[in-house]
Amino acid sequence: MRSFCGQASRIIDLALNKIIIVMFAILLLDVWFAVLDRYVFKWQIIWTEEAARYLMVWTMLLAVATAMYRRQHVFISFIYEKVPPRQRLILAAFIDLISIAVFLAIAILSISFSFKALGTQTSIFGMPLTIPHAAVGVSFFLTAVQLVLMFIRDFGKLPVPELEVDVSNKTNQETDQ
Repeated sequence: MRSFCGQASRIIDLALNKIIIVMFAILLLDVWFAVLDRYVFKWQIIWTEEAARYLMVWTMLLAVATAMYRRQHVFISFIYEKVPPRQRLILAAFIDLISIAVFLAIAILSISFSFKALGTQTSIFGMPLTIPHAAVGVSFFLTAVQLVLMFIRDFGKLPVPELEVDVSNKTNQETDQ
């Protein structure tokens, strides 16, 4: 079960990373196009700002789930580091369970809020407001799913953040010489 949860979480993370990269690339192109539009061509195309706003919101909120997968989320470590390892395990499980509950509650409330926006549209695109309002609900639901999968995968072990860079003293000392 643990390996299944770890693999499922990894697949979700890989898919989210690809989606985030594509959305961020489109966001960059949109912003550069807006700069060229405003300062070089002076076309005054108005949809670029709205597109950038919604792309940024979706991109950043989806990135929350990838941070949870790597356990790189905000964590109040001064209490965690002061307790012995056995209590640390209980504290980590408690924090995970509270986080799951909070993210799920916000996701449910946010999804119901986005359904209230049915029938309304954005001012420039004419896109249903349900799409930008769903960003919080969808991303926080995915975050809760990632947390559940990570909780099951790491149950009984102290969670360790996955660092992208090796920051061990040995590596740093070798590069300094």
